[in-house]
Formats: sequence, C-alpha cells, structure tokens
Amino acid sequence: MKRSKLETWIEDYLLWMAGKGYSPRTIDRHRWILNYYKAFAKKRRLHADKAVFAENRARFLSECRLTKASAAMTGFTRYL
Repeated sequence: MKRSKLETWIEDYLLWMAGKGYSPRTIDRHRWILNYYKAFAKKRRLHADKAVFAENRARFLSECRLTKASAAMTGFTRYL
C-alpha cells in the first residue's frame, strides 16, 4: 500500500532524527505524537500540504493532550 505524503515526511523526519543521534526514546515519543497528528489530518481530510499549515498545527496542539506534543511538532516543522 502506498504511503501518503505526510507519512513519508514523518518517516523521513524520524530517520533524520536517528541519523543525528537522538535517543530511541525521543524518536519513539515523536513517532507516537506524529501518528496522532497524522490521524488528526486524516480525520479532517487535510492533504499533507495543508496539514502542515501553521493554523492546522496550532489546532492540533490545542486539541492534543499528549506530553511533549509541542516539541515534536516544532522539530517536525523545522525539519520540513
């Protein structure tokens, strides 16, 4: 099954983190949070290009109750 553009970006980001020496725990935490973000975008039928708009990221963070969600989203956004 073909991955979506957002899934590809997330996986590329996590691989980049591993290459930069981030701890496995941090990578797993970011993976978990970004999987919620992917579900958030899918539920709202946001294409990848629109999902990463600042207002959509802010809406996700305002609805998300996961610890460290802001750090994961900041890192992902900077990577992009």
